[in-house]
Amino acid sequence: KVTGDNIYNSKNVKDSYIVKGAEDSKFCQYITSKPITECYDYTEWGNNASLIYESVNSGEGTTNSKFNSQSWSNCRNIEYTTLCLNVSDIFGCISLLNKQFYILNKEYSETEYKELKDKIIKQMMDMPYKDKTGRVYKYGEFFPAEISPYGYNETTAQEYFPLSEQEIKKNGYNYVDIDKYKGKYSPTIKASELPDHIKDANESIVKEIIECLECKKAYKLIKQEFDFYKKQNIALPRECSECRYLRRFKQKNFYTLSKQKCMCAGLTSDNKIYKNTVEHFHKNEHCPNEFQTTYFKETRFSISQEKENLVYCEECYLSEVV
Repeated sequence: KVTGDNIYNSKNVKDSYIVKGAEDSKFCQYITSKPITECYDYTEWGNNASLIYESVNSGEGTTNSKFNSQSWSNCRNIEYTTLCLNVSDIFGCISLLNKQFYILNKEYSETEYKELKDKIIKQMMDMPYKDKTGRVYKYGEFFPAEISPYGYNETTAQEYFPLSEQEIKKNGYNYVDIDKYKGKYSPTIKASELPDHIKDANESIVKEIIECLECKKAYKLIKQEFDFYKKQNIALPRECSECRYLRRFKQKNFYTLSKQKCMCAGLTSDNKIYKNTVEHFHKNEHCPNEFQTTYFKETRFSISQEKENLVYCEECYLSEVV
């Protein structure tokens, strides 16, 4: 009872990606330390976490956490916090350590805490925040995206859910004109002029400003980086670090499920590249099975990126490999 991609040792987990040891959870990703239980809209990282809702970068025994960022280590009953460690019963706080019964970084008695928290939640429901598009944020929602100090297109959100400038602004997110930085530094050398082999490069390259072969932005190499390339016998990079990162990133499947048909056409695959080794349950007819997958037709490439990968349903796949 699992849907998503790269999920291991898990049960009842839906629409989740890169998850280990999860149970009864949905919309989770990058849970690399098991286990987690009953979590929803949770990103990073697990390790005996439970009842996590709309939170990121949290774990280490944390439980009953809502709308939190970077709070961990046995945190309990926390809401709207960031950068808090080993705390419990806190609301709207930042950078607390070993504290309990705090609201907006001020300490209260247990009775005062519960009464004031209820009043704040009521006001959040009665007087909700509205962003510039009219979107309503009552109690129960994570912080509005428009108050982020970053542009949507300069965060990892753009990598996983790419939007155009028009779409970003239409959704009320911040947009940053990254292209304006292209001309901020004047390259002294083009990437195409770099030596092909590291043995032909000398340390003076760290003084140069290099024009990226791909995006034409300027980048530099630091001495430690140059020394590493020399030691490992690796050629100098001809693309800036961002372009190299995006090229690697594109080799991953997107964290989105798509309904696809089995590509088994009976005796061969749809594209005739692969010939089946045994007869399948559907014999010479096309396989009728459909399923959800992170492989999209437009991004199904082999490592060499020269031909499509083949995506079979479980029954056809097992017929070929078992």
